[in-house]
Amino acid sequence: MNANDITIRLERSEEYKEVENLIRQSFWNVYRPGCSEHYVIHVLREDPAFVKELDFVMEQNGKLIGQNMFMRTVINSDDGSDIDVLTMGPICITPELKRKGYGKRLLDYSLAKATDLGFGAVLFEGNIDFYGKSGFDYARRFGIRYHDLPEAADDSFFLCKELVKGYLDGLTGVYQTPQGYYVDETEVEAFDRSFPFKEKLVLPGQIFKTTEPSEMETGETRNIEDTKLFFLEKDCLKLFGSEEGRSLYSKTNRRYNNLCSHADFHNNKEIEYHLTMNLYPAMAYYQVLLENGSSKEEALMYVRKETVQAANIKKAQQAKTAKLPFAYLMYRLFVKSVMRKKFPKEGWDIQWIHCDGEEIHFDMTRCIYKDICDEENCPELCTVFCENDDIAFSGLMPKIRFERTGTLGNHAQRCDFHFIKN
Repeated sequence: MNANDITIRLERSEEYKEVENLIRQSFWNVYRPGCSEHYVIHVLREDPAFVKELDFVMEQNGKLIGQNMFMRTVINSDDGSDIDVLTMGPICITPELKRKGYGKRLLDYSLAKATDLGFGAVLFEGNIDFYGKSGFDYARRFGIRYHDLPEAADDSFFLCKELVKGYLDGLTGVYQTPQGYYVDETEVEAFDRSFPFKEKLVLPGQIFKTTEPSEMETGETRNIEDTKLFFLEKDCLKLFGSEEGRSLYSKTNRRYNNLCSHADFHNNKEIEYHLTMNLYPAMAYYQVLLENGSSKEEALMYVRKETVQAANIKKAQQAKTAKLPFAYLMYRLFVKSVMRKKFPKEGWDIQWIHCDGEEIHFDMTRCIYKDICDEENCPELCTVFCENDDIAFSGLMPKIRFERTGTLGNHAQRCDFHFIKN
């Protein structure tokens, strides 16, 4: 497309960094202090669900001023079938040209091209005030539910547009966000250091704040957004609505700081990492949910929704390992040294059974996660971390199969870890 010195075309590989910087400039300090969208597109380009034919940039007089992209995903229909659809974003316009019609122009062009390619519908999270002008409506009106969202929760952020009239007729089901959108906050921070420095600011109107002003004044130095549950604030707002969700997240963050301040890290950085990044964020959320009136079953369900997302990120990382040549051999050569470093004796007792050309097998007879859950009178919480191992290590398939027969969290005498060469 070329009109009035505006060109919309496919993105080129040699301009990836320039596009990422454009996205960073557009999203910086808008929805949260800093942003992650520039890293999201960096990751998504290598995702099998990425639609290269719908990866657009907008130019004005040869200068990049906007971009939009699409991913394939599915609706899990209530009748058991999967319905192919698209999701969209990040989409952006350079800050100095926002609210001048360029975004709608890029959006409408992108949707027309998606229609030409035969896609039936687009679903994603957005503001109906803007996207409604291009034909989007609330997804609930098409019978589509957002994954992991309780029935009573506010779903006004979840939008849908049929590209083929009647494509979703008679359908009810659950939309699935592609896993590629769930990025690790520590990886975002590392990636962002490759760009020029920009100051992160807490600003009015942001949806996801790093800290509440009242929390900053109390001198709290840790925040759940910097842990493996970096998406918790966003999910609290979706699940419980703006007012209750923000209150719940604020209470959870204070409880998290309290747990950390009283923790015994055994003067060991690895144990500190496990507790502050993995265990205490989930434990704080669980305890606050119970105090707010949730049953143990409900609280575990909400915690599990969060920890499963973190486990799927780890699963994707394990899948990268499995793609390496001689993956099992490399796993076998390094597993003992990695376990000694990452799971020190101050927190875990480990007995090695096999480590040969066919199977890696070790038993864990003591685990600091189990010990602390017992001390905090929530032994049931330990089970979610046991389950997450199953999810994360499934990423090693098909080259390496992970099995076990019992876990400490489920009252077995040991967690037996088996990594079997396929």
